[in-house]
Amino acid sequence: MLFFRNSKAQMSAPFELLVAVIIMGFVIVVGMQALEQLRVEQCKGQIQKSMQDFKSAIEESTNLGTPQNFIFAPPSCFHLETSTGRRTGGDEISVKRSTNSFLCSRLCGGTKNECVLMEYFSQEYSERVCINISPVTYFISTQTGDCPAEDDPSKYDPVDPAVAVLRGNYTSINQKETGDPFDTMCLYRRK
Repeated sequence: MLFFRNSKAQMSAPFELLVAVIIMGFVIVVGMQALEQLRVEQCKGQIQKSMQDFKSAIEESTNLGTPQNFIFAPPSCFHLETSTGRRTGGDEISVKRSTNSFLCSRLCGGTKNECVLMEYFSQEYSERVCINISPVTYFISTQTGDCPAEDDPSKYDPVDPAVAVLRGNYTSINQKETGDPFDTMCLYRRK
């Protein structure tokens, strides 16, 4: 008879179990969202670091005139959308000259009418970084004949960073001649 006296407790057990399962499911969903947010923030940080490394190498090569070898390796965690609407796998960033004085002043500091920006765009995330070089810096390729061929041209491709900067090993060289009014940069990517 003791078995039937606590029938109320036995009847509420399935309800308590259901509540526990619902709470457990909620905790799992919230935990998964937190992990996804952490992954996104880590990816953003890695993209920003890659952009800063690229920016520093270009600035040193341009402003100090010393050739720079560097690795550009942003993670592939976002799908990028280029200005033409083409979607890529996350390996593309471009370097462009901007004449937007508000944007240049905000990103580069001071009052600037023109600047050079490194841009990363995707549906999920976008980033712009000011490269502190003269806006009249020209990036050229060996196809124009103005950049010297690397030691072994079969190992390097000339890169126009206004089109796209793909992940890889890079060499940047300032080809400015004495008396030239602007910097002439050669950027190579190892094949």
